[in-house]
Amino acid sequence: DQGLPDRVRIYSGGDRPFFEDVSAGGPMVYLIHNLMSGDGEVEHVIEKAKKSLRPYTGDADYLHGTDATAPSKAIFDRTYLWPTPLHTTFQAITDRLTQVTGFPQEHLGPWQVNRHGKGGWHAPHYDSLKSFHHEQSATVMVFLDDAPEGEQGGGLVFPAADPPIKILPKKGMAVVWHNSGPEGGLDDLSVHGELRILGDAAKYTAKRWVYAQPRSWVFRAALPALFTLTGGTAPGWVGALYNECLRRWEPDGGHEAFESLLWAAGAAVV
Repeated sequence: DQGLPDRVRIYSGGDRPFFEDVSAGGPMVYLIHNLMSGDGEVEHVIEKAKKSLRPYTGDADYLHGTDATAPSKAIFDRTYLWPTPLHTTFQAITDRLTQVTGFPQEHLGPWQVNRHGKGGWHAPHYDSLKSFHHEQSATVMVFLDDAPEGEQGGGLVFPAADPPIKILPKKGMAVVWHNSGPEGGLDDLSVHGELRILGDAAKYTAKRWVYAQPRSWVFRAALPALFTLTGGTAPGWVGALYNECLRRWEPDGGHEAFESLLWAAGAAVV
């Protein structure tokens, strides 16, 4: 089932999360209104991310599930926040996400937070890494602010959809799309991008991938516990070690080698 629910549960009314279909055909895209509360949750995520946001360089970051991208095709700041035991607000958001969608929590990756300032954009691309450990079946992206009045930039677009889809930011609303087709494999229609910011106001988004395979205990528990020491962000050496393991032993072998090294290091400390 690639980590995806057979169906979604629909809620409506008040400030509870509720769903809205976006596409009648492919790709599968839908909205979850009120996934994050504007009464503190959105602000908490932004403030937590501001401490570690850095300009995106386009380098491959396989620890967090991204391939290399030409810097000219992506202008924004980025950080990752791992769900450490101290992040109770993030856990509440995760609980809500899994409850209303049925996505298993063990299939979720860390939060990717992006800030697009004036001129920021991201060219059309796919969310997909071809590896047993990294196939991203679906993407959940939450807007952390509203589109300013009159702002026509900053929208999330799916140019291959029929008709093409454009979604403007709405605070607390999530956009969910499936990167894989019903039989698995990349859905070519899932290509998406983010339009250039035209005004002065920044746009913040928080994204999580839903992986086809359950995340291992190392990625679900050991690394988040380790990153508690750094406020929920991964030190650069961890990502560099992971990339080097994949370079030496190919994706699947490198993933297993990385986990073995962490187990050995933990045993040595104990």
